[in-house]
Amino acid sequence: MTPPPKGNIGPVAEALANALDVNGVVAGPAFSTLGRTVHQGHLFVKDRLVSEAFLEKALVALSGSGSAAL
Repeated sequence: MTPPPKGNIGPVAEALANALDVNGVVAGPAFSTLGRTVHQGHLFVKDRLVSEAFLEKALVALSGSGSAAL
C-alpha cells in the first residue's frame, strides 16, 4: 500500500479489515520484487536509503535545479 495523501495508513488498513470482515491486516514496508528492502530497520529502494533519497529530492525541488527521482 502507498500511504494515502491525507496522512496515516492506519485508518485505511482498518477500513480494509472492516470491508474484508477480518480482525486485522499485515503490512510490510519492503517488497523485494519492487526493489524495496529493510536492513537494520532502514528502508531502501534499490541501493538508496529512502530517507536520504526523499531528502535529496526535496532539496532539488526547493533549489529548482533539475529533478531527482527514485
